[in-house]
Amino acid sequence: MLAAKHRVVLLIVAGLLLLTCFASAQEQSAYLQIELEINKDVLPTKIWGTNYPSYAVWVVDAADGRAITIYVSKKLGYDKWFGTKSRPSAAPVWEAVRANEPGYNPDAVSSATPKNLQTITWPIPNELMNKELSVFIEANCSFQYNDFYSKDAKEGQPGYCEFNGQPSVIWKATFTPADAQSTELTPTLIGHGHVLGLDHKIDPDLSNLTSAKQIFSKIEIRYLRP
Repeated sequence: MLAAKHRVVLLIVAGLLLLTCFASAQEQSAYLQIELEINKDVLPTKIWGTNYPSYAVWVVDAADGRAITIYVSKKLGYDKWFGTKSRPSAAPVWEAVRANEPGYNPDAVSSATPKNLQTITWPIPNELMNKELSVFIEANCSFQYNDFYSKDAKEGQPGYCEFNGQPSVIWKATFTPADAQSTELTPTLIGHGHVLGLDHKIDPDLSNLTSAKQIFSKIEIRYLRP
C-alpha cells in the first residue's frame, strides 16, 4: 500500500514538472530568426585569403531606447584584432550599444564569422512582447575600398579611410510582437557608420558606398510564434 502511495505522489510530481516545463515553453514561444548569407563575390582578397566581414545584431526597445545585443562576431565582440587592440571603425554604431548595455557578455553572444550562411535565433522576452522593437544589423569589411574610399586617399582628403575601406553599413527592421502573427520582416539599409569610428551616429547618405551595400547576399528576418 505504501509503495502505491509513493507511485501516486511521483506521478503527481512528474505531472507538475511537465506543466511547469510547458508553461516555460509557452512563455518563450515567440522568436526572432535571422538568416545572413555572406556575399563572397564582393569581399577583398589578400595574401592570407578572403577577408570576411565582422558584424553585430541588436534589438532596441523604441519606448526607452534599451538595446540588447543578440549576436556579434568574435573579433568584434572580444576586440581581437591583428596588430591592434581595438578597431573603433569596425562597427561604431554598435560600439555605443555595447558601452551602454548592462551585463554585456561576449561569451553569450559571440562566435566566429561563418563562411557562408548563419542562422541566429533569439527568444523574445515576455516584457518586450507589447513593445515596438527594432532589429539592427551593422556589418563592415576591412580593405573593401572603392573609388571614393580609396586606399590612396590622404588624411584630410574626402574618402580617407585608413585601412577600413568603405564604412560599416546598417540595416533596420521594426515590428511589435503582440500585433503580429508569424511574419517575415523587411530589413531596410538605413545608412553607415563613421569610416574612422569617430562617432556613433548613423549617416543616411549612401551615395559613396558600392560593394559594402552587398556584403550579404541574403538578409531574412522572421518573427515566429505558434
